[in-house]
Amino acid sequence: MINNVSIKPGCIACGTCERICPKIFHVTKTSEVISRDFDSQKRLIFEAARNCPVSVIAVESDEFELKPTVMKGVFESLEPLNPHVWRLRVKVDPTEFIYTPGQYVRFRMKDKKGSFARCYSVVSYKDGVAEFCVKFSPESRSHAWLALKKRGAVIEATPPRGHFKLKPTAHPKILIATSTGIAPMISMLEERVAGSEKARVTVLMGVRDESEIFYLERLEAIPNIKIIYTLSQPGEDWKGSRGRVTEQLSGLQLTPETEIYLCGNPKMVDQVRADCAARGQPDEKIFWEGFVDQDTNEPPRSWLVRFFLDGEVPYLPWLSKALFAAAFLSPLLLLPGLALEFTEFSSVGWTVLFGVMLVRPLADVFPDLGILRTLVSLRREFGVLTGFLLFDHLLGFFIASGLPVSSLWTDPTFSDPKSFLFWGLVGILALIPLVITSNDLSMRILKRGWKRLHRLAYLLFLAGAVHVYLVGEETGLIYGAIVAVFWLLAGLKVKFNLSSRAPYG
Repeated sequence: MINNVSIKPGCIACGTCERICPKIFHVTKTSEVISRDFDSQKRLIFEAARNCPVSVIAVESDEFELKPTVMKGVFESLEPLNPHVWRLRVKVDPTEFIYTPGQYVRFRMKDKKGSFARCYSVVSYKDGVAEFCVKFSPESRSHAWLALKKRGAVIEATPPRGHFKLKPTAHPKILIATSTGIAPMISMLEERVAGSEKARVTVLMGVRDESEIFYLERLEAIPNIKIIYTLSQPGEDWKGSRGRVTEQLSGLQLTPETEIYLCGNPKMVDQVRADCAARGQPDEKIFWEGFVDQDTNEPPRSWLVRFFLDGEVPYLPWLSKALFAAAFLSPLLLLPGLALEFTEFSSVGWTVLFGVMLVRPLADVFPDLGILRTLVSLRREFGVLTGFLLFDHLLGFFIASGLPVSSLWTDPTFSDPKSFLFWGLVGILALIPLVITSNDLSMRILKRGWKRLHRLAYLLFLAGAVHVYLVGEETGLIYGAIVAVFWLLAGLKVKFNLSSRAPYG
């Protein structure tokens, strides 16, 4: 029997526990225990605790105590791959090193400040020697600890852990990485699991400039893969892709079967996940691993910086639920005593629709503003709210005017393109399939057709702009012009970076 599960200080919000046991753990800025139904999830709780890269999941059980397993290795070598990434080779005991490509090892370290640990993904394992990819900075504790090691020194670490593994399917696969995030992907591709050999594979790797390119020859030696290196700060002679990996995603073909694997900077992982969700990619097709750099000496970031630049929104899952609840409850405002003017539903709905259409190009034009990416991930919720508000507007119009619903097809005003009623009806007809299919079930059923169907949102916005303008509101023209300008800037790949140094490749 499990008496209690808690999270100790030091969680890095990697999401491993939630992916293994989502009924017990939820991850925002840190992991949280969201249910006390421990016994029904006992096996998954212990599995999540064993795979936690920083061992912060505490499980109190009457049956047995969860103790960390430790293996010993022998330091072999440490050599640079580029100015910031080094190759670490450790001789290990094959009976202890039971390894699946994609997993990581947690090294135990100690210096004058005390004990600490670092997680490094396995690049390869051959003849009893494991290779790891290590990111270094001059002030890092791990760098100083490893630099003092000599060949033959004993190193303690956990056996390989993790659930970041290539799926044994022939579905198209896109692997996206920044910096040392390429490490588990090298191992997954070099030791391809049975069933995935014929899959079409694209590797998108992001670094800052030419000096940081590494493992290119190793990737080129792997058959049947397409390799794209993109540089955020390239030199004038660079002929390849430019920009961050998030900017290259729009050029990659996604199908409902496409599997997407992400590893590297957590901000990149979050942005790509949000972008894929906005493009209708099923969440169960997205797999990720994200570790923060624990060796940084940067001062704590204020909540304003975390909100606007990092896109950290408190209680985001609850906000999502609140938006759906507001949508479904909005018709109650038409009841006597609570009644709002039907035009108020139109004003609010039109403003929300403007935001829904604007936030995606804004996020592309201002890539440093993480809050925009977070809002992109909520476009479906805001879209459903827009739909209900506009339906409320239509219902309120019929109640206020006394017209029968049959006037939609009997009154010639509704078929006159010069009338605001005509454009309002066009918008409603475009809106109906959008609201009906704004759910995961429709995505799975319609597959590629879901994205094509949801292009009706552009017709909805155009009809709404004309409708509002013909009613006499200037926002129809103003909002339409603003959205058009930013979609044009996004299409031309215009970027306004708020910082001189990109936070990731």
